[in-house]
Amino acid sequence: MRERGMVAAEALLAVAVALAVGALFVLLADGSPVDAYRALWNGSVGSVDSLAQSMTTAIPIIVVGLGMGLAFRVGLFNLGGEGQMILGALATAVVGHALAPLPEAITFVLAVLSGCAAGALWAMLPAVWEAFLRVPLVVTTLLLNYVAALLATYLAAYPLRDETGGSTLAQTAEIPTALQLPIVIENTPLHAGVFVALLAPFAVLWLLQRTSLGYAMRMTGLNRDFAEAGGVPMKRTIITTMALSGALCGLAGALLVMGQTYRYLDDSIVSPQTAWSGLAAAMLAAFNPLATAVSGFFLAALTTGGTGLQLATDVPLQLVNVIQAVIIAMVAVRLWIGRRVLRRRAT
Repeated sequence: MRERGMVAAEALLAVAVALAVGALFVLLADGSPVDAYRALWNGSVGSVDSLAQSMTTAIPIIVVGLGMGLAFRVGLFNLGGEGQMILGALATAVVGHALAPLPEAITFVLAVLSGCAAGALWAMLPAVWEAFLRVPLVVTTLLLNYVAALLATYLAAYPLRDETGGSTLAQTAEIPTALQLPIVIENTPLHAGVFVALLAPFAVLWLLQRTSLGYAMRMTGLNRDFAEAGGVPMKRTIITTMALSGALCGLAGALLVMGQTYRYLDDSIVSPQTAWSGLAAAMLAAFNPLATAVSGFFLAALTTGGTGLQLATDVPLQLVNVIQAVIIAMVAVRLWIGRRVLRRRAT
């Protein structure tokens, strides 16, 4: 309990420092920090519409953050959440459209499962290389993001391109209306995927704390050599963890397609940097599933409020990027210090 309090205090300190740095930049631009942050608040949570928009933006951020954070918690540096999310979104869009003649419930389930499966399979590829060939996971997952993005661009621009819409964008055909997630609050973009974002952290927490697989994963994250000596099947744990991590990232892509874009749109995941916001949320939460949901919403609110900030004041939208960058830097410093402390205790 004390450790959780320390993590929460460190996260709040990182946010406070980031807001202070942001205020300094506003002063340097001859602006008013009070007016800037008031506009940021109003644009993110100041009304039902802005709150709904922030929650909608947070849905994929939270889910992909849970996926990447799960791997990090086991000591597996999965930087491939973006690629896994891209292929999950593409698979959901393609399967959802192709299987439209089937009963709606079956098509819905298969579309979601295909997104999860695509993310899982893409994550398992570097996991196998790590487990059997000792190829660094941090390198392969990062590089596979580019492969996934370029592959999806080619498929959406040529063989899977929607020729009926007349759009110049590389995009697949729209999924049937029956597969589109219902809107939760009328006249807002908030869809039923919000319930997945709220329940998924509890599911991940249950996996980690109440299952034998979760115990093996936690032991591996604390000390891989000790866990292996204690009988944990290391290769199986690595591959299984990465599959689950990729499945969650693929689910984030599926929710984006079924709740917002209704098709795979090229660059719809890369440009807003959804996966990297998810990783930042997981890091800010010290990879705690429940806290990831909170930090994911906070980062989403910053993104949403940035638009209102720019419209209401002379402060540029980039202030939000400055705040997020400072938060990430503070979290990185915290993790670096934590590792040095652990190494000193081990010696």
